[in-house]
Amino acid sequence: VHGDIRLSNLLLMSDGLVKVGDSHVSRALSDPKHPLSILSNQPHEVQVAVKRQQKEREKMSKQVALATDPYEQDIGSSIPVTTSGDIFMLGLAIYKLVAKVDAMTSSDIVNKKSPDLSVIMHLFAGGELLAHLLSCMLSHEPSKRPTIDQVLSHPFFKSWGENEVYLHT
Repeated sequence: VHGDIRLSNLLLMSDGLVKVGDSHVSRALSDPKHPLSILSNQPHEVQVAVKRQQKEREKMSKQVALATDPYEQDIGSSIPVTTSGDIFMLGLAIYKLVAKVDAMTSSDIVNKKSPDLSVIMHLFAGGELLAHLLSCMLSHEPSKRPTIDQVLSHPFFKSWGENEVYLHT
């Protein structure tokens, strides 16, 4: 579990590879269906760091309402720290990368509002496949979200070769 997937933690390498950074609170789950208790069985230093991060997130969430830059919204605090939560956050990041707008606000997540996927469908040849993948990843029901293996085996990625023409022009 990463626990903090957002655009600022996605690193694009010169060869096109995307790496996820800032995993200082990441941890393997014994059961991926149950949320991570970040503070359980952690050294004191980690507990202090996590508590500091939680306080910073609370402070940031108060500032979100005042933020003028929508790309700085921190909605991660609304998502449970699970592999399913990571999939949801990855879906939000992919949506934002492709559509250049947020898929949902914190309020949308709390109120279980669905994102507008029609924006994604019309952007490029594989848009309908990506919209389907994002609809699964952004499900408000954690049990209905795909695993990372299911995401990577989704037809959108299988058709990546077909979309390569559009990506390199």
